[in-house]
Amino acid sequence: MLVEVDEQGVMKLPDEIIEKFNLCSGDTVHFEERGDGCIVMTFPKKIDVEIDLSDDELLILMKMAHEQDITFNQFVEDVLREEIEREKTKKFNDGVDW
Repeated sequence: MLVEVDEQGVMKLPDEIIEKFNLCSGDTVHFEERGDGCIVMTFPKKIDVEIDLSDDELLILMKMAHEQDITFNQFVEDVLREEIEREKTKKFNDGVDW
């Protein structure tokens, strides 16, 4: 399957890939280089998570996101992903299956 890349490095995925994975504008695509010269693309699906924060907590977290030069949503996603991985590692070390 041929994937087009323009002069600015923008890659256009074929319609069949977009349809198969139900991709939309703004979706995240992860790339991982395998040792055999191939690059694996994964399309993580997202769910909405409601988080209750006080105004003070929100301000602190928004400042932290700003310091990292990322959006607040990306900051929250990163924190949640790290905590999920930490819990998985903890459960694995404790002998609990996920």
